[in-house]
Amino acid sequence: MSASQPGAPGSTYEYANATSAAATTPTIPEKKEKKILLLNGPNLNLLGTREPGIYGADTLPEIEGRAATHARTLGATLTAFQTNYEGALIERIHAAREEGVSAIVVSI
Repeated sequence: MSASQPGAPGSTYEYANATSAAATTPTIPEKKEKKILLLNGPNLNLLGTREPGIYGADTLPEIEGRAATHARTLGATLTAFQTNYEGALIERIHAAREEGVSAIVVSI
């Protein structure tokens, strides 16, 4: 069996419950979706309105939109979350684990 054949050593195919190569169907591992969580902490909801001369005129929704667009170019989905309460940030991090989040970006 050559390495290019399904089931051969070095093949990208896997056989589930295989008894013989002729009686099996190759399965290809599913590609895991990349999920990114963007956590925005206290007062970032005021971006664009609070001292724009210092912090800039971009609002948080505008920044989150650009981040989501960039994530899509990388083949990922981005979910943004903002809170003014530190405990809510910790709870959101715990929830992300159950959601299969691949990466967390924190902006505090």
